[in-house]
Amino acid sequence: MTKRFLEQVAERLIQHAEAGGKRAVVLPNRRAGVFLRYAISQQSTSPTLSPTILTIEEFFFQLTGLVKTEQVEQLFALYHAYSEVTGQNDIDDFLTWGPTFLSDCNELDTNLVDADAFFTELYYDRELRNWKPNEELTEMQKDYLAFWKTAKDIYKTFTSNLLEQNKAYGGLAYRFAIEDLERFADSLPFEHVLFVGFNALNKAEEALFDFFLKSGKADALWDIDSYYFNDTNHKAGQYFRNRYQRWWPNSIWKNPPKNIGQHTERFEIIEAKNNASQCEVAGEILAQLSELGPLNNKTAIVLSDEQLLHPLLFHLPQDVGTYNITMGKALTQFPLYHLFDQLFVVAASAISGKKGWAYPASALKPILFSPFLSRLSDEPIGEELFDFISTKNAALLWENAAAPILEKSSNWAALLQPKKDVLKLLGYMNGLIEQLRISYLDADDRVPIQLLFEFKKITNQLISHQRNTDLISFAHMRSLFRQVCTATKLPYEGEPLQGLQIMGVLETRALDFENIIVLSANESILPKGRTGNSFIPHVFKQQYDIQTFKDRDAIYAYSFYRLLHHAKRVFLVYNGLEGKMEGGEPSRFIMQLKAEFEAKTGGKTKIQSYIADHAVTENAIADWHIEKEAEVLEKIVHFLQHRGLSASSINKLVRNPLDFYFQYIVQLRVPDALEENIEANTFGSIVHHSLEVLYAPYIGQVLTQDAIDTMFTKASEVLTEQFGKHYQQGTIDRGMNHLMRKAADVLVEEALKLDAERIKKERIRLIGLEETYARSLELNLHGKAVEVKLQGKIDRIQEVDGIIEIIDYKTGKVNAPRLENLSKIHNDIRQDKLVQLLVYASLLEQHYSLESLRPCLQSLRSWQKGLVYLNNQKGKTIHAEDLDLLKTELELILEQLLDTTQPFTPESLQDRLRYSDYTSIYS
Repeated sequence: MTKRFLEQVAERLIQHAEAGGKRAVVLPNRRAGVFLRYAISQQSTSPTLSPTILTIEEFFFQLTGLVKTEQVEQLFALYHAYSEVTGQNDIDDFLTWGPTFLSDCNELDTNLVDADAFFTELYYDRELRNWKPNEELTEMQKDYLAFWKTAKDIYKTFTSNLLEQNKAYGGLAYRFAIEDLERFADSLPFEHVLFVGFNALNKAEEALFDFFLKSGKADALWDIDSYYFNDTNHKAGQYFRNRYQRWWPNSIWKNPPKNIGQHTERFEIIEAKNNASQCEVAGEILAQLSELGPLNNKTAIVLSDEQLLHPLLFHLPQDVGTYNITMGKALTQFPLYHLFDQLFVVAASAISGKKGWAYPASALKPILFSPFLSRLSDEPIGEELFDFISTKNAALLWENAAAPILEKSSNWAALLQPKKDVLKLLGYMNGLIEQLRISYLDADDRVPIQLLFEFKKITNQLISHQRNTDLISFAHMRSLFRQVCTATKLPYEGEPLQGLQIMGVLETRALDFENIIVLSANESILPKGRTGNSFIPHVFKQQYDIQTFKDRDAIYAYSFYRLLHHAKRVFLVYNGLEGKMEGGEPSRFIMQLKAEFEAKTGGKTKIQSYIADHAVTENAIADWHIEKEAEVLEKIVHFLQHRGLSASSINKLVRNPLDFYFQYIVQLRVPDALEENIEANTFGSIVHHSLEVLYAPYIGQVLTQDAIDTMFTKASEVLTEQFGKHYQQGTIDRGMNHLMRKAADVLVEEALKLDAERIKKERIRLIGLEETYARSLELNLHGKAVEVKLQGKIDRIQEVDGIIEIIDYKTGKVNAPRLENLSKIHNDIRQDKLVQLLVYASLLEQHYSLESLRPCLQSLRSWQKGLVYLNNQKGKTIHAEDLDLLKTELELILEQLLDTTQPFTPESLQDRLRYSDYTSIYS
């Protein structure tokens, strides 16, 4: 078998060892450098002066002498340039578009695009797209165009400010190097450069290669195979055929070898039933391979979807030996991140009043049992606060009430001392990190120390730049913190040159393996397709020769086929589960291999395809359950008889009993998210409560046109007040939030118009708004009569010509519930709206005659469609047999809930877990 690519490179370097330290080897990534150094050490028979080994980005920065900036510094530098050029200083608004603009600047620079011409043309394009004959531009359109008119000046100021400080981001260093390449090349400490293992070069890299190769200052070693190079239609060879042949005379290896398929002994394509099954398949393959000998660095698992890493580790065989994970783990994947993330929520939710400060219980509960905070106090302060909140059923925790508990711990008291702005919060987080670091010093575990060090670097950067900038809101700083933590990765423990290698697709560049297992070989994952945010239209990318998704497809095609160069055993595994996003369809590369591999390789190895018969539970979630022991049953019965069932809790119980248990029995709260833009549920609440405020003065009265006219005049003021109450994290004066405010104006106006039209034909007397009702139901559960409390808050009740309309507001689309589906309530999650209406009817049964009750729904987004009635019939009212059938269905539901032979387990809930708020517990 021929030597692997980097072994061949090492052999050549040893043959020309006299160049030694005067030579630089430039590779696509650091991982390839590690393996090249190893290959040199393995082949050297005498002491050898190794060349300098650099990544391509490191080479550009060495050329220019510029210092690479971190992402946070880049963002703040861009903000200062934006502020300098436009006079605008709303950093919250900037953070909604700044990261994307920064990414686009990098792309323009690496492709040497004339920024002046590009931004000028982009402005004219935007202007043309917003122009309509005989129509004035709106203020929003004017602001939009004004921004794009200044974009080239923002770019110029941004880049020149960085260069003045001898700093740059990657793309800027590339452009700066190429603009004066000859001078920079003369100052390099190397006599010769060897470019190794490259494929798709951007324009700056092409210019670099062009200069060094043609001037004789460099050679290039390409890792190509005739399998795809000689096929003029094959994507994997696209860049070599179309762009790089001009360099062939300056390349050392000119004729692509024929390797693919020549050494392959086994080639299998395996359809798995789900993601967990893919990992199970990988584990079984490894077990088979280990029978041939110890797994070493010639075996690799390639994760097309890196989200599979954790379930894969769960399924690795116990005797797999050492393994090395190259991807690193994002800080957002560590539990400590979630504590810091929640601190932004806590700080933003602080309330000041006569009793001192207060925090919503929903914001505090996620941190009260934090194992990190528990390290800072000998007393169980978090548990005591939780017990206090739960006992009092408190929505808010006030300072005076919490004082007796907090006086036991100065650390907890400092945590709950309100932080008036993000600088105060970041300063507190810095102190907390230092306290945690000290608490871990005596532990024999370096990971927490490394982790805290990375978080400290981030908070220090944010503090440093925030001091020179207008204050950012908690929501946007939280978003920025998340972005930086997502991009920052802590390397996994492991020896990079030993054992099984686990890596992403692009990390395999220049590396060869004998055994290859590729997971998630699905279309839209391999290749990834259209991904990434950009302000650059596709047509502009084509015009300025910037990589498009089609070019990225070619990059992935090369990376995939390059894996086959020296592979003896290949296993391509894909998720065959139909009906899931990015699931069911094998990658185009699989289909292509099935069509061509045997013919192109002379049929030496046949591809075997089969379906794995594993029925593995997703994310290994079936490995635990909660038995319905006496204590659990007691809590359930207490809930049913005292707190009571609502329509929402019934629907939760039918959809997912475990979610019901966590939310209603254990009362495990999901933290409220800080919203950068107004979300659908918040928007619905704003419209809902605005209507409540407007209509409240008329409870008990017959609606008149005068009353509706008065509500029209007050609507805008009331909406402003409600937006202020429900959305305190950001501005509603611009962007998507501004549009949401305008939409709310329209919806409230439509609601009032609907009633204005109805009162012309009907007499409407408003009975109640947001009123809570409760009743006791006697149910037969397992042969015993049990009293169960039924309760609920009804949005609106009104009398219309002698009929009692019970109205439930819905945020989304509404279809008419049908009474003939009553018998499906106990096991059909689609009957949730029918449950809602019948529960409300049952609650009002003791107050009004059944025949007069008319339950109905109203979509907050579709007032013009009017009320939606049962069976889509306005005259449809409730009858006794309907409520009798509701009781029967409730008995079926509750008997199952109280059945001690059926523990709470997620095992049978795979299709419903994606709707759960507790997926992190299940996995």
